[in-house]
Amino acid sequence: MFGKNEYYKSYDLKYKNNPELFSNEITPFIEKYIRNKDDVILDLGCGEGRDAINLLNKGYNVYACDVSKEAIKICNDKTDNKYKNRFFKLDLIKDKLKYKYDFIYSVSVLDIFLTNKHRDRFYNFIYNHLKDNGYALITVSGDGKSNESNESTGKIVNWKEIRKELKKNNLEMIKGYISHKVPGIDNSMCLIIKKTGDEVFISEKEAYKELNKGINKAEKILNDEDKMEDFLQRLEHKLQVVPVVGDILSYIPVLISLVKSYAKKEYRKIPLGSILAIISALLYWLLPVDVILDAIPGIGYIDDAAVVAACINLVENDVEEYDKWRKENNKKREE
Repeated sequence: MFGKNEYYKSYDLKYKNNPELFSNEITPFIEKYIRNKDDVILDLGCGEGRDAINLLNKGYNVYACDVSKEAIKICNDKTDNKYKNRFFKLDLIKDKLKYKYDFIYSVSVLDIFLTNKHRDRFYNFIYNHLKDNGYALITVSGDGKSNESNESTGKIVNWKEIRKELKKNNLEMIKGYISHKVPGIDNSMCLIIKKTGDEVFISEKEAYKELNKGINKAEKILNDEDKMEDFLQRLEHKLQVVPVVGDILSYIPVLISLVKSYAKKEYRKIPLGSILAIISALLYWLLPVDVILDAIPGIGYIDDAAVVAACINLVENDVEEYDKWRKENNKKREE
C-alpha cells in the first residue's frame, strides 16, 4: 500500500514522459468555453498539477486546489514555485472560498464520493463557486449505461442518474460524451454543465456564422461514401450514449434519418444547400465525439441547441416534407 508521498511519486513517474497526456483533452474545452484568457479558472482536485501547469504555461488564468498537501507541494516543486500563489490546499466537502470562477473543471474527482451526501456537496461547491453564466467540466468513470459503487472503483452512475444528481443541485448538462483518452480509464463520461436557468452566451448571428463554418466539411462528407458512412456511424453511436433533450435537440433523430435517406438515394427532394446545412449542424452536435476536435475551426463557446436551431430556421419546411414522406413510406411497408 502506498503512503501519500509514495503514491504521488509513483503517479508523477507514470506521466513524466508525457506531461500533457490528459491536458490535450482538457485544453480544447478551456479554449471552447472560456471567453478570454483573463477569465478565472479553477482546477478542482488538481493532483500533481499536470493539467493546471499546462494551462498556466499557455497563459490561462488558472487556480488549482487539492485536498492533499503533498500534491500541492509537488505542483510547486515541479514549477520551481513559479506558480506558488496559484496552488492551494482545499477540502471541497468542508471548505468554502470567497471567490467565484468563470470556468471550473474537475477530472476524476466525483468518482471517489460514494455517498449521496458527499456527492451533493461536490455539486454544491461547484454551484456556489461558479459565476452566473459560467461553465464547468466534470469527468467521471463510466460508460453512460452502468451503475455500480465500491471503494476500489468509486461510484459509477449512468447518464440518467447523472442528470438526476445535477437537477437536484440546480445544475444541468449542456453537453455530454464518452472519452477514451483519460489515462488509466477505459471509459470516461465528460460533462459540460451550467447553473439551471442560466442563459447560454449565444446570439442568432453567431449561430449562423458557426453553421456556415461547417459547410466545407459537410461538402466533403457528402461527396465521399466512406466519410459519410463513418459520419453516420458516429451519429448513431452518440444517439445511443447521449440522449437528446429539449424541443430543439429533439430534431436530431429526424435530421440523422434524413441524411441517411439522402446518402442511400432513397430521398432527394431537398435542395443541396439544405442538406449541407443539416450535415453542418450535425457535425457540431457530434463534437467532441469526433476525433478531430477542431473540425470546425474557431468554434468558440456556441452551444448545440443554438446551432441546430439556426439550421431548423433554414430547413424546417424541408424537414417537415421529409418527415411526412418517411411516415407515409413506413405506413406502406406495414401494409
